[in-house]
Amino acid sequence: KGKITAPKSIEPSQWSKIYQQKKDAVLSLLCEKSDGWYVGSAFFISHDGYIVTAAHNIIENSANDRPKVILGTVSNINDTGVTQAIVCDVIGVDGNGDIAVLKARGIYNQTYFHWGRSRNTPIGSDICTFGDPKGQDFQSFSAGHVRDNRYVYKGTIESIAIDAQIYEGCSGSPILDVHGQVVGIVCFGVQNGDGFSWGMSQYTLEYVVHVIIHNHTNYVKGVFDFEWRPVDAFFLHRTGMLHRDVSGIYCLTNSASSELQKYDIVVSIDGISVHENNAASILWRKQPNDVVKIAYIRPTTDDIRTAHC
Repeated sequence: KGKITAPKSIEPSQWSKIYQQKKDAVLSLLCEKSDGWYVGSAFFISHDGYIVTAAHNIIENSANDRPKVILGTVSNINDTGVTQAIVCDVIGVDGNGDIAVLKARGIYNQTYFHWGRSRNTPIGSDICTFGDPKGQDFQSFSAGHVRDNRYVYKGTIESIAIDAQIYEGCSGSPILDVHGQVVGIVCFGVQNGDGFSWGMSQYTLEYVVHVIIHNHTNYVKGVFDFEWRPVDAFFLHRTGMLHRDVSGIYCLTNSASSELQKYDIVVSIDGISVHENNAASILWRKQPNDVVKIAYIRPTTDDIRTAHC
């Protein structure tokens, strides 16, 4: 007679271990807006209830919009084993970056995420995310890879792009590295579940969240008083500089606060070389009243000049 054997147990993978350790740091948001209820995802970034999510989960037209009600479904609340709906309050919003920081009431001992390092998470690295796809499973797991760890969306937001399957309701989910640390947030996608999603990377996100929590107000980033675009081959051809090895951003308009003129090329900001569209990330870490030192090249000359803007 054949011998009957029990099925072998499967050893948990690294992702399984991270999920078990960190799933209670993810929550589902239910927000009442003017035209109904919306579901989104969010995650704890401190043991005492500070939450990060996508701003579009909670606002409608401006950063000062506030939903009538925000409820967070919290698992294993305060390490009690209980799942409970908690009222959340808005601390501040970065509307341009699509980031919001909330505070859940009555939280004092919750599992939370630590920050990773997005720029040290190479393209092709494994990542995972937990979220609430279409409001069906608020701790749903999805894994994938880093498509680009410095993806710059519309020339403004340094983001981390991933190929994990993401659906409506997952906006606000954390993007986690192999250590279970946050390297970004899910805010955007080409379309639901197509495998190309992205959101602000940890490099800027951590700073923005820290400032919002510290100041308890909306985040407003620094901006130049001139329009700019990244230097490309067309611009170098138009200005007769194809023979020059130049990278940076160029002015589309004159500056009102400095001597910078249209077509001047900014090559560094406060000593940081400007390349690969990183001007957006540098400016996102500046406040509106900050003065920065700019090194620039005027196409009609060969010397590098400095200005304060």
